[in-house]
Amino acid sequence: MKRRIDDVSSSEEKSGRKRKKKRRIHKCSSSEEIKMEGRKRPRESENSATSERGSELKRPRVEEELPLPVAISNCTIHAELGSGTYGRVWLVSLQDRIQHMAIKVIKKSNTNTSNNITEARVLKTAAGCPYLCSAYGSFQTQGHVLHAMEYVSGGTLWSVIKNSVRLENDLVRFYAAELVCGLQFLHSNGIIHRDLKPSNVLVTNEGHIKIADFGLAAEGIFGNKKIRGRKGTPAFMAPEMINKKKYNTGIDWWSLGITICKMASGTSPFKQGKAECGPSILHAEPCIPEWFSAELQDLLQRLLKKDPKERLGLNGNIREHPFFNTIDWVQLESQNVPPPSQPVALSSVDFSKTSPSPSFLESLKHNISSGDVSLQDMSCLESISQCQAVSGPSDTNGILRPHHQPNTTITSRPRNQLGLVLLPSPRSLNFWCLVITIVIIILAYRRYQRLPSS
Repeated sequence: MKRRIDDVSSSEEKSGRKRKKKRRIHKCSSSEEIKMEGRKRPRESENSATSERGSELKRPRVEEELPLPVAISNCTIHAELGSGTYGRVWLVSLQDRIQHMAIKVIKKSNTNTSNNITEARVLKTAAGCPYLCSAYGSFQTQGHVLHAMEYVSGGTLWSVIKNSVRLENDLVRFYAAELVCGLQFLHSNGIIHRDLKPSNVLVTNEGHIKIADFGLAAEGIFGNKKIRGRKGTPAFMAPEMINKKKYNTGIDWWSLGITICKMASGTSPFKQGKAECGPSILHAEPCIPEWFSAELQDLLQRLLKKDPKERLGLNGNIREHPFFNTIDWVQLESQNVPPPSQPVALSSVDFSKTSPSPSFLESLKHNISSGDVSLQDMSCLESISQCQAVSGPSDTNGILRPHHQPNTTITSRPRNQLGLVLLPSPRSLNFWCLVITIVIIILAYRRYQRLPSS
């Protein structure tokens, strides 16, 4: 019995020693962990500090730009670039963007709604060609249309012609070739400009041109399709348009001929008076100066054919004309050909000066900040019938919004949005597909009724 008690006591002592060793080991390990944690903590704090610094450095890259409608409502106006029956154009700068923009503002009416929608879509298409003036976005309120366009600082081609009286032959050839590239890009996309003239052509400070002002453009003109309608400036109209006949892209090539003649001589090949220009274009032969080169004379004669079927551009490839023999069209399309000369510098704009904002922009700024109005991108609109008016409780301007909104950014939704469902326009393909489907269903139902019951 004594041996067993001694054995038990000895085993308990051994187990107690083992427990003490374990406790010591655990204490050592815990103390080592505390020491390690103490060593690691400064590194973690350093890492956190560096990570915070890194996040501060990365923040400007992560931050997104304000939506364009919000940025426009907070823009700073520096100067008025131009005005006319179409509206007004301002030079502005935006808070979160480096480059300056030209904001074209058009007051809406019952007669220009389709033109505004067409211009918005053409400006979006124009981004694919360096010789067309493109837009960053086009938006509308109940009373106005806004096109946020790239700012071209060299003035218009008409101002260049007036300053030089007439242009050198090499510069005429260069500008004409770039105009050809711009027109052919439009025509390949089914677009007719219908108002090509020197005052609608902008010149960059590097000396390249950009065709602008697509408010009178026509879309969907492919193949042999023709349209009717007298649009544009009478002194640049083709004979078929003056006669109110159907026409196609040939009217742009006629306008190009008159524009080239104006560049080379400073005058038009036809009489320019309001009462005289129409009869002169219809019945008189173009007056082309004899001191023009033989190639330029032939180019103008072929562009100013009264029969559009014989007109260069529709009949023959204008790029192959001898007047353009020195043009490398591949390099020109990529804008890799330097201009023969740069335009005379215009009076620079003092960007430190600001102009008061128009009243509608001030009200627009208030409505957007209060969340009572949003602007809709117009480039997604397909027809006037797809628009519907939406107003908020304190929205004084209102908004026109399309029923179908693909890939558009809306800053804030109005509180009382009307859920109206609009039928397709009778001129659209969807309308006739719907009609045919309904007719087929009715005929199938009648045939089902006539079947004998089993």
